[in-house]
Amino acid sequence: MTETTDNRAPHTTRGLLTAAAAGVVITIVVWLIARRTAADPYSGGEFRLFFSTPFYLKAWLATAALVVAASQPLTGPWLFGKLPWRRPPWLGRFHRIAGWLSVVLTLPVAYLCVFEVGFSTSPARALVHSILGCALYGAFAAKVIVVHVKRSPYWAFALTGGLVFVLLLAVWWVSALWLFRTVGVSP
Repeated sequence: MTETTDNRAPHTTRGLLTAAAAGVVITIVVWLIARRTAADPYSGGEFRLFFSTPFYLKAWLATAALVVAASQPLTGPWLFGKLPWRRPPWLGRFHRIAGWLSVVLTLPVAYLCVFEVGFSTSPARALVHSILGCALYGAFAAKVIVVHVKRSPYWAFALTGGLVFVLLLAVWWVSALWLFRTVGVSP
């Protein structure tokens, strides 16, 4: 190894370990906060904007977040030259804006889930939803750190970005899609 490689490797390794640790810590912190929420959902008033219930607000915002995030698995590899097409100059900005917009769309959902409903253990679908929801924000924190670590390897971007997308899809699957299939797209 060259001297430059020796100097870069510890910095990158520390950064990636920091990203992983931050992801775990954020997941645990979200879980700790959510589990302390009262068992009486929406007892403090309803935040629902123009939706009929907070559940539909959450379902439609999560759906919008997933639709926006659907571009990420294509634009991420394209940014790194892993796809056969020439990279347009606007691609990086588009990828960042779409990523942040998808996260911003989930914030009211997370607020309602964490502070109004709390960590649910029953039924099993709610438990899976609660675990995945906590993990989603931990994965997002890890992704942000990976992006800011100088010389992060492509696999770290792909792993954390893919994890965020898969977790968002899974949370949506056991919540919004479940609601749409069970009750309908509007009450």
